[in-house]
Amino acid sequence: MSTGARARGYTGVAGYPIERPLIGPIALNPIDLAPILLILQLDVAALLGHAGAMLRRFFGSAPGAGLAIAALCVRMVAPVAVALRFFQRKDF
Repeated sequence: MSTGARARGYTGVAGYPIERPLIGPIALNPIDLAPILLILQLDVAALLGHAGAMLRRFFGSAPGAGLAIAALCVRMVAPVAVALRFFQRKDF
């Protein structure tokens, strides 16, 4: 891969960008998402290099931060809601 391709953000397999497809899995995984939000809030995203710039571009914006916080909230509330429903139907 040429250096020009890397400069344009093509750091994936066979010259295809992999940053955009990774946004979804990162948003669904709270173990990845929480540290990324913390790094962005501490304003040290430059330590992550090119990936930090991509993450800052998406999760640093208002819609991206809102999506990240909503994803974290769903990951906290959904298991509790399922457990409450299960416990209410259970006859002890």
